[in-house]
Amino acid sequence: MFTKESTPTDVVAKYPQASDVFKKYKINFCCKGGESIESQCGKNNIEVQGVVQELNKVYQNWQKEEARTSSLSDASLDELFEEVFLRHNQLIDELSILQQYVLRVNQVHGQEQPHLQRLESLYFELLDRMNRHIEEETILISLMKDEKSESEISLSMTKDKLQYSLDHIEKILNELKETTNNFAAPAHACGTYRVTYDRLNRINERFNDYISMERYHLLAEA
Repeated sequence: MFTKESTPTDVVAKYPQASDVFKKYKINFCCKGGESIESQCGKNNIEVQGVVQELNKVYQNWQKEEARTSSLSDASLDELFEEVFLRHNQLIDELSILQQYVLRVNQVHGQEQPHLQRLESLYFELLDRMNRHIEEETILISLMKDEKSESEISLSMTKDKLQYSLDHIEKILNELKETTNNFAAPAHACGTYRVTYDRLNRINERFNDYISMERYHLLAEA
């Protein structure tokens, strides 16, 4: 659990998404990240206990989500569909939030480090592809719910599109890993830079879980 004596640097190293809470309260987790939460709150006339409570609440919720496992092999179709929708919504939410970090890092460091320009391009390609993937996924699930025999051809075609989409997403993720040196921030990187790479690494792991779930459960069912 985090306390008022915790520093933003230590907090985001353990829980990168805490950067969103710090941005909300204008607490510096980058260049002044070594100052305690209490110290920064005092300078900004912010009630420190409320910030700490919020940090611990979102952290506990995140831990529960990370620990949650679904026995999809025994899941009903409705349970499988619910899991698919839950995971793709979580990914889109995180992609939407993380884009401001990707943009900021490229804006500040992109001229000296051109790979960050490529990172930004790949990131928005991933976001666009994921949005289109969800549309195809929704069509597939709708067809899977339709037991009429005349939907079989459409089901097969949609399944092929979804498999291609997953391959495309995986390709973008591999390019992101290569571009960022496996999400390893340079030694000189500032706090925002490091948080961006840490969150990209986490989202890459979640995407891989999502891709496996769709390939081995949703498409297997289809």
